[in-house]
Amino acid sequence: MLRPRRLLAAACLAFVANKSFAAKPIPASPRSYVHNENVVSPACVLRLSVALGDIERRSGHQFVVALFQGLEGENLEEYSNRLFRSWRIGDARRNDGLLFALFKNDRKWRVEVGYGLEDRVTDLEAAELAREYGVPRFYAGDFDGGVQNVVAALGAKIGAPVNFAAESPGRRQPQPLPPAAGAADLAAFFILFFCILGIFLFIGFLQYRLGSRFRILRSSRWGYDDWSGGGWSGGSSSSWSGGGSSFGGGGDSGGFSGGGGSSGGGGASGGW
Repeated sequence: MLRPRRLLAAACLAFVANKSFAAKPIPASPRSYVHNENVVSPACVLRLSVALGDIERRSGHQFVVALFQGLEGENLEEYSNRLFRSWRIGDARRNDGLLFALFKNDRKWRVEVGYGLEDRVTDLEAAELAREYGVPRFYAGDFDGGVQNVVAALGAKIGAPVNFAAESPGRRQPQPLPPAAGAADLAAFFILFFCILGIFLFIGFLQYRLGSRFRILRSSRWGYDDWSGGGWSGGSSSSWSGGGSSFGGGGDSGGFSGGGGSSGGGGASGGW
């Protein structure tokens, strides 16, 4: 009777462990490079999506952001790695994807780097960038600014810098205002204006005088004055057309699409 009880207890433990392991499922891969569970604002998601799409176009590396409310008992490194492989971030041959994951309630973050990108973004560099540009913002509750700063810093590291409307990690200094136009600039403007006006008036006067002489010459030689002017026509049939251009980046509606990259755990983790 003792052995069956032990087997039953082991089976129960295995069932509970399996349930706890599957407590947090892997969500479907995002269509816009960003998975957001109400961590950042919709406006921030839009800015991130545009920037991450631009990073992939310019650098050739897929960069995805995953923002969760919590880990729900999961291990940070293991869950981030499963997320990276499930979403198949990066190219299948180069394995050059990049993932930034954040878990708000647990106050933790993770940068997951594909095999083929580890020479560009080392573990130490990933940790330094996230701590310097993201953690102060996260600590202050500014997740929009923090995530944007991390994306900008990592984007610059892989050769595709981005510029968000919010503060970027480039330690930007206030730009001086352009100097006001002085009296000398104003005088130069008026001089140039009247010079151009005089040239047009002079050309008009010449056309008028030459036209008068031509009419007199024709009247004296053929005995009549022809005012028909040849039936001037300016080709008014031309019509303006904008070419049917449309805003939207060439009709790219697919967003992020995983290529099959994998990660061996390279990257960095931390908290605030």
